[in-house]
Amino acid sequence: MLTYLLGLAQLLWLRREPVHDERGGPTTEIVIITAALAAVALTVTAIIVSGVTGRAESIDFGP
Repeated sequence: MLTYLLGLAQLLWLRREPVHDERGGPTTEIVIITAALAAVALTVTAIIVSGVTGRAESIDFGP
């Protein structure tokens, strides 16, 4: 999915399409790319946090 998004972003960059439609709002492609990249960022953050939490729970502070 990330490869698809990067490819779409490159196509938009090469075609130099405007990121705003005729009404002044963002285009559908830009909205999809932004939402997908946000989902990827949240997933990576969740993976990192779960790994750190797992390590923190396994620390033995002793008696």
